[in-house]
Amino acid sequence: MKKPYKILIFLLALVLTVSAFACGCNSSGKKPDENGGGSVNPPVVYTDKELVKNGASEYKIVIPAAASNKEELAASEFNDIFALSTGFELPVINDAGLTYSKNDKYILIGLNSLSESLGIKPERSELGEQGYIVKTIDSSVVITGATKNGFGTLYGVYEFMSYQVDFECYAEDETFVEQYRDCKLVSVDIKDKPDIENVIVCGDAYISNMQFQYRNRFVSLTNDLFVGRTTPYHSSFFYLPKETYAKDHPKWYSDAQDQICYYAHGDEKEYDALVDTLFDILVDVVKENENIQHIGFNIEDTTTFCTCATCTAKKQQYNGANSAGCIILMNNISKRFEEARKTDDALKDRILDFCFFAYKETFLAPARYDEATGKYVPVANEVICRDDVYPFVCTFNANRAETLTSSKNASAKATIDAWGALSKHIAFWTYTENYNDYLAPRDCITMMQENYKYISSFNPIFYKEESQGVNYNGTGFQCMKYWLQYKTAWNVNVNTDALIDEYFDHYFQDAKEPMMKFYNSYTTHLRRLAEEQNYSQFDNLNILKPERFSYGLLNTWLEYINEAYAKIDYLKNENPAQYQKLKKRIAIESVTVNYSIISLYGNNFSTDELRSRVESFKEDVTLARINYWDDNSKRLVQDFIDANMG
Repeated sequence: MKKPYKILIFLLALVLTVSAFACGCNSSGKKPDENGGGSVNPPVVYTDKELVKNGASEYKIVIPAAASNKEELAASEFNDIFALSTGFELPVINDAGLTYSKNDKYILIGLNSLSESLGIKPERSELGEQGYIVKTIDSSVVITGATKNGFGTLYGVYEFMSYQVDFECYAEDETFVEQYRDCKLVSVDIKDKPDIENVIVCGDAYISNMQFQYRNRFVSLTNDLFVGRTTPYHSSFFYLPKETYAKDHPKWYSDAQDQICYYAHGDEKEYDALVDTLFDILVDVVKENENIQHIGFNIEDTTTFCTCATCTAKKQQYNGANSAGCIILMNNISKRFEEARKTDDALKDRILDFCFFAYKETFLAPARYDEATGKYVPVANEVICRDDVYPFVCTFNANRAETLTSSKNASAKATIDAWGALSKHIAFWTYTENYNDYLAPRDCITMMQENYKYISSFNPIFYKEESQGVNYNGTGFQCMKYWLQYKTAWNVNVNTDALIDEYFDHYFQDAKEPMMKFYNSYTTHLRRLAEEQNYSQFDNLNILKPERFSYGLLNTWLEYINEAYAKIDYLKNENPAQYQKLKKRIAIESVTVNYSIISLYGNNFSTDELRSRVESFKEDVTLARINYWDDNSKRLVQDFIDANMG
């Protein structure tokens, strides 16, 4: 099993398993792999309780009388998935005035009184904001997270449905459930939480489709974590704008006026005023919105820092780390909130965390490597983060063609390890994209699991892996990458080979075999390039060169694509809608191949042949909804098309 505290009670006696399948439930016949990997559940065992009989059910969904938005969403999602399987929804009632008996047929969702009466009391310290308990008791099922506003209850619904109806959301347009007219209630006892909480969505398809986002267990950095008048980005001037404060408090700002001076130029009175003002502003922000839990006070997006005498001396004192001032400031803000909770009723029960960017000029941590212990240690006690203070580490200088644990990323890894000596939690922002050329070949999948294992060791608060955010769909098997990202973040030891095989089954269907050949050749070649050519930090941004991608190799990939189209050709007449769906999916992955051929070898074709290839390419990008060529200058794909039409 994935974790020692995860309990799955399934009677594995062969007779019961056979009996369960005989009732028409979970007929997919999937088997678990040895790591509990894939989205494959262990063999499902059912109770003798009829959840669905002759296309009807006696069950009701029970939510708390004062249900939160997340608990109401969980009930709604339960019914939506249930209806996909059975064709109807269950009635939803609240727990007001209800008592429990073992013959009741309830789906108890959220922190309601009936679940509590059954002894279900989930703890945030154990489950966090996204973990859940899913448990069959008598004739009922309890599905709950540890907090009303967290995602645990919603994710518990998805977990239950993965057992009850084999639910899985592979893509925006590919949700799988088994169809049932008769089905017994599953027997489950699950307590689970993710290895990496709060994986941040990055991609237009997710941003524009919240249901898809939730079903892949992503959260929004700005809608779910930094809500209200908070921001996770470069926020120091947002809270302390120069036009408001610089005239009366010039020492709050750097010599160049492009950053905060985190020591107020050594003026103790001005520093106290800085802390007081920032605290008062943040108190107002917190009181405006009861859902705020994360507050960031982050440096501006420059490569400069304050050069005053105090900052220069402090940098030397703290082992070359400008970030020491950020830690000390946020520790002071944390202390002020701790004191305020004792006297301010509006703050006393608030759960708050405070972060700062470890980015560019504040990337280095005020820690040193201790040769005797082989570990990093703080250079001073005052730079140890309080329990509710954490760095938001942005790996801007890492080699994106390698894992964070690679010897080629030794410097970035050393800094991350150093931050681990200063804080109990770290938030991460990593980069996997080629922002100079969205259409060029890239590998953002094969390194994922190793990175996630490493990141999970730092008890991360949240994790954002930036990828193609401006195109609705991304090249390089990005749609699968998102699904793998969710699965791997939840369980960093998941069997990714099993996941990939499962994904190709559902996403490419009849075209699985040639598309799998393409994927394997594609990723193998890109890994070999990274290993053999020893890319420098950003060399992979200019990866598209003839010596790296021969015409023969690209043409082989194109043959796989054409074979995939041939595999679905019969659907044109038998099922036109399904044909168009699969055609689009193949087209998305064809974009990189045809783009590479046109870019590198377009001069080898006649004018008419090149025009034909470009027109075909245009059809693919239009179908795939890929509009932008890059992120840095926001060039359009149409610019590339126009330049090659002759």
